[in-house]
Amino acid sequence: MDDHGRHRLVGWWAAAGGVGVAAGPLLGGALVALASGPVAAVAIAAALGLTAPALRR
Repeated sequence: MDDHGRHRLVGWWAAAGGVGVAAGPLLGGALVALASGPVAAVAIAAALGLTAPALRR
């Protein structure tokens, strides 16, 4: 590979890394926002299911 091709490849690699750094928090935040409701519902149901027998005593 010649120097020009290597420079272009490193440029594309750096650009992909920059896009990943910028997109990571955005996609992570969206994932947390979408998943937090169902996860909270499961956690509350599990907590009530585990603590209900102790509360009946």
